[in-house]
Amino acid sequence: MINENNIYLKVTAILVLIISLLYLKFNKKSSFAYMTLFLIFYVYMINVFKLTLLPIPIDPRAIAAMKGETVQFFYNLNYIPFRAFDKNMLLNIILLVPYGFFIRYLTRKGNILIHAVFWGLFFEAAQTLISLATNFNYRTIDIDDAIANFLGVLLGYAIHLIFSVISYKVLNKISNKNSFLEHIFQVSKLILRK
Repeated sequence: MINENNIYLKVTAILVLIISLLYLKFNKKSSFAYMTLFLIFYVYMINVFKLTLLPIPIDPRAIAAMKGETVQFFYNLNYIPFRAFDKNMLLNIILLVPYGFFIRYLTRKGNILIHAVFWGLFFEAAQTLISLATNFNYRTIDIDDAIANFLGVLLGYAIHLIFSVISYKVLNKISNKNSFLEHIFQVSKLILRK
């Protein structure tokens, strides 16, 4: 099984992080503030992947053992939206709020609705593809999760917009800003088109 304790997965994640930070530092000439925000965002996304996709069953014996404990593949699909607003849906919304909040600090490209739709569908599609590839439904595939992910990104972006208004007003009065405050101020200024 590929799980969060897999040493190869951890080494790969660390190598990707190091290469990304080196690329940002030397090719993009990114500031320390940007690189720190990138690092925080990277750790956040690794944990989102860990919560939504891991462990991935790859050992045929483990899959065979788990198949005996579960029901048929299509039985665990929920394709009826808003069947129930429960704790799980709320947690899925909360899961992607940080994405919606932080994404504009890292990139100004792309429409936020495209980000929301992409991430809203990505995890459910990935779970479906993994289930089809292993011929085993290791996760419940639920349209409500995709909707909740979408709403989480939008809620995070709404919080980001409110934060941008407040931070612009506060930081506009400060003349000597450190690199973090300057980065937040410049993004807020851009978002508000000032």
